[in-house]
Amino acid sequence: MEWIKAGGIALASALGLGTAATAAQEAAAPTPAPTEAVAPVEPDWRVMSRATDRVNLIDVGSLSPVAEGVTVRIARVRSQAPAGDYHHAVNLFAVRCGANELHLVEESDIAADGVTAETYPVDEPWLPVVAGSVDEGIKEIACGEAELPGAGFPTIRAFIDAGRP
Repeated sequence: MEWIKAGGIALASALGLGTAATAAQEAAAPTPAPTEAVAPVEPDWRVMSRATDRVNLIDVGSLSPVAEGVTVRIARVRSQAPAGDYHHAVNLFAVRCGANELHLVEESDIAADGVTAETYPVDEPWLPVVAGSVDEGIKEIACGEAELPGAGFPTIRAFIDAGRP
């Protein structure tokens, strides 16, 4: 699996995961007034990896800092299916960047009509990230160590309608 390694410092800084140098820069920055709202980030689904039978996408717009690291949404979509079949799964992962760990928090099954069939908590234990795995790709992107080039898709449905490119 090959990952693009560039621009990670900006993402890491935005997620509060920067180095001592970025921490010093942030310390000097003024604190925004409490009345200033942060604009929500739109979904931005990007192909992260492919297997024979599935495509893994990551929503880089879902990256969200939490107490124990970062959360991010991942989708598993079949590489081939009949036209109009929107069945897929979406997982919410939490990542501990410094500890090199992640765990599955929640899973949603999306039915063939594109409607969420079921969402349930998973709460798996924290596990070390294995080199060369899909989990490593999730961790690298979530922690700002890699980024994916090109434009993404606003929804999984748009990815499927585009022919699962």
